[in-house]
Amino acid sequence: MARVTHIWRHPVKALGREAVERAVLTKDRTMPFDRVWAIIQEGSDFDPANPAWVSKKAFNQGAKTQSFMAIRCAFDDTSGQITLTHPERPEITLNPDTDAEALVAWIKPLVPADLPQPVGVAKLEGNSLTDQEAPYISVIGTASLAALSAAAGKPLEQERFRANIWLDGLEPWAEFDWIGKDIRIGTATLRVEARTGRCIATTADPNTGVPDVETLAVLRKNWGHRDLGVFARVIKSGEVALNDTMEVL
Repeated sequence: MARVTHIWRHPVKALGREAVERAVLTKDRTMPFDRVWAIIQEGSDFDPANPAWVSKKAFNQGAKTQSFMAIRCAFDDTSGQITLTHPERPEITLNPDTDAEALVAWIKPLVPADLPQPVGVAKLEGNSLTDQEAPYISVIGTASLAALSAAAGKPLEQERFRANIWLDGLEPWAEFDWIGKDIRIGTATLRVEARTGRCIATTADPNTGVPDVETLAVLRKNWGHRDLGVFARVIKSGEVALNDTMEVL
């Protein structure tokens, strides 16, 4: 039987990841504290005075600034403080709601001069700034990552793919068969709606932020697509924790 091996959240879009032991999933909501904030870039169509979901093109992202992939974070749910680290930047602890200027200044040296520069911090109350407008949670089987790693000729880290829930005990690519079906993880029920297409950010080593594996080319060459994992919508609230079982309903 499939079981949960890892649960990840990403409080600031593109700026780090954090493993947690459990999460309470709410119907029609994303993973708690996942992509709560994002970094507004020059020319963005995100309007802080009238916040609404917009495409990831409005924000600084790992697909263009791949050095972002080496950012790690630790988030305090109670205080709202987040600690960020990167091999090329000093550690910093701040609250994105009150210290937006400090956050922008911290990441600015990582953004190439020929790209749109960071200018502010976006937040969408009651929603997340995920890549998809739908309130999806991303799920991947560890066996699919193992298959991709074997084809790439080296172990690939989970952190490259920014998924929320990882499951052990499945066949490679089994999650693609769930589209249109419901799955139960822990006490939550999710409806699987789409494959997760991958971007160039996944080519970067999450320890250094330096591209080292042509993940998209490997996927295309061996399987004829650029997908890894699936998007699922929470249709029944519940808790998910490490070692919880998953079943297809």
